[in-house]
Amino acid sequence: MVRKKAVIVGAGSHARAIIGILNQTDDYEILEILDLDFIKGSNENILGIPIKPIENLNLFKEDSQICIFLAIGDNSLRESLFTKLSNDFVLPNLISPFALIDKSVILGTANVICSNVYIGPLVKIGHNNIINSSSVIEHEVQISNNCHTAPSSTICGRSSLGKNCFLGANATIIDKINICDGTTIGAGSTVINPVIDKNLTLVGSPAKIISTN
Repeated sequence: MVRKKAVIVGAGSHARAIIGILNQTDDYEILEILDLDFIKGSNENILGIPIKPIENLNLFKEDSQICIFLAIGDNSLRESLFTKLSNDFVLPNLISPFALIDKSVILGTANVICSNVYIGPLVKIGHNNIINSSSVIEHEVQISNNCHTAPSSTICGRSSLGKNCFLGANATIIDKINICDGTTIGAGSTVINPVIDKNLTLVGSPAKIISTN
């Protein structure tokens, strides 16, 4: 089997998760991790993968076999990189073989779906999202672009997330709830009412607005 070539952009904590999934699939040879804040002369690595400066992306532009994976937890920064790179590089979905995804699910590109995730029937997920370990995305949920669900978060049936939303660990959105763009839901919070204004932070159970992002 010919393995594809993988380059990871981002040397923060999420790089470990990306490496873990790539190693689970065994479909990729990981070449480098590219650091946005690379220190000249550094000889660091993550799990044996060398860290290089982000400028090394220019070396891969002519190689159609290169797949880029964004290891960036921050939604806004990940969106910016996705926009810049998607015209010149292949940014495929990365799906753990230990995730359970219904055959009717519709996925965009550059999504990362981690281990033990469940995604139910008729779910639609856009581009450049992170669905973290053990998240549950129930039937007919719609997730836009550049969102991040932290581990063990749950979105119940027929709910929706706008763009650039973040769900903290163990957060829950009950069924038939629409969440507006840029919403942050704190860890362990339960959302029982729609969020109709953009860029709000909610915490608690039931979740209440505490600030504007």
